[in-house]
Amino acid sequence: MELKEREQLDRLFLAMAEYEKGVPHRIAHFAKVHTYAALIGRQEGLPDRLQLITEAAALVHDIGIRPSLEKYRSSAGKYQQIEGPAPAGEMLTRLGFSDEVTRRVCWLVGHHHTYHPVEGPDHQILLEADFLVNAMEEAMSEAAIRTGREKVFSTKTGLALLDAMYPPKTDSQ
Repeated sequence: MELKEREQLDRLFLAMAEYEKGVPHRIAHFAKVHTYAALIGRQEGLPDRLQLITEAAALVHDIGIRPSLEKYRSSAGKYQQIEGPAPAGEMLTRLGFSDEVTRRVCWLVGHHHTYHPVEGPDHQILLEADFLVNAMEEAMSEAAIRTGREKVFSTKTGLALLDAMYPPKTDSQ
């Protein structure tokens, strides 16, 4: 990825931190999701453009929480998917992201709680990175993690991270 794109992502990170000002757990959440998404994307060999899209989506994926809370008094995933694309698009456009990148990131924001069908490696990686962070933050049960391993994960890197965090039980355990 070129320096210009890395600087755009840095500006997006700071813009999201300002957007979530006073809500440290949401800032920490998107930072962790971004870290995992960036790593998975690099290890899986994403082309630069798709890496940029994946990382930008990881930073803004939960931007719909605030408007969802205001409009529906709920941060449920279905509301985030409805309310998130508009503010994501505004922020990305303001920061100079291309129309192509902005459109795809907005689509990902609108589908980051949609597990089937998975439409592209950027979508897959965002789902895996968000699951890794949510598993820890929500103290998911072993059964939920096992189901996630089977139904959410398909990248070698994502599975390796999940297994490092939550080693699968063997028959002898």
